[in-house]
Amino acid sequence: MNEDRNRWNAKHRNATGAALPSPSLELLPRAPSNATALELACGRGRNTERLARLGYRVVASDVSEVALGAVRERVPDAQLVQADLEHWPFRAASCDVVVQIDYLDRERLDDVAATVRPGGLLLIDTFFGEPGGLGPRNPHFRLRRDELVAVVDGWTLLAHDEGSRNPERAMILARRPSALTSDNRSATRST
Repeated sequence: MNEDRNRWNAKHRNATGAALPSPSLELLPRAPSNATALELACGRGRNTERLARLGYRVVASDVSEVALGAVRERVPDAQLVQADLEHWPFRAASCDVVVQIDYLDRERLDDVAATVRPGGLLLIDTFFGEPGGLGPRNPHFRLRRDELVAVVDGWTLLAHDEGSRNPERAMILARRPSALTSDNRSATRST
């Protein structure tokens, strides 16, 4: 964790300007009463701030304490969790919405999905396909075709795009089933 934390601390320490929130957040509804949204790898809080404006109680997680300091300034009410996501810190079925933007650890995708409460939403929007102009050069950190669809097998697919709006992006918004059945139990197993 120290190597990753140090690298991300340096990146966030040298960041300038305020980035805009991801356009995919526009797909999320306003928060119902007391709904919790978890943002994974939140960086300096561009999406955390938008989630709070939608009315969610936001839990913002990042490995970098420098990034989380910036989040605290932008969204003082957010609950901050400094964590290396390789060691999953969140309980199964604990959040109404889970958001993952510009981050991929495919070994954790089942954990990410399991964190969504029954009836809740999962939004993932990250780099896709062969490395090109933006994002990671290492293909391990880029989604493959239909990879997200497999993660939410048995869920209600609300939005999905692989490269048509941007050839280097994939996005999925899915609703976890409200009740487990034998048909959807594999997609919603707990960690």
